[in-house]
Amino acid sequence: MKVLAEEFHCLIASPAQPQGANARKRANWYQPGDRALDLGEPALIAGTVGDILRDYPLDPARVHAAGLSGSGAAAAIMGAAYPDLCAAVGVHSGLPVGGAQEAASAFAAMQGDSYTDLKGPDASREMPRFFLQQARDQRRAQTDR
Repeated sequence: MKVLAEEFHCLIASPAQPQGANARKRANWYQPGDRALDLGEPALIAGTVGDILRDYPLDPARVHAAGLSGSGAAAAIMGAAYPDLCAAVGVHSGLPVGGAQEAASAFAAMQGDSYTDLKGPDASREMPRFFLQQARDQRRAQTDR
């Protein structure tokens, strides 16, 4: 993504996760405090986007959230929690908002065992969403239409 961003003159913010926040240095997309407006990691990401928009001459209507796996789930959360900040969301091999409620259900959901609230908290807001999964994960790909 960074190579393409350079080629097409785009700016990418790639938040790093400290090991103290997650032992695997991954997004905490499944914790209740990290799935809502003005809380946890979504608030930190939104603050970073706000700082970037303040400091660079960028079009705020062209801000997108995208990610792979847990970062994809975090991107879906950004779209649901901050629909006025994200023009579109791209998720590769990630889970929809509400796909898990804590670590145990996160691991079960990643194995395809359970899903909840597939449309997220603001299903009424139309937003372009792109979900890419393996062929056997068809039910995941149908999460947001």
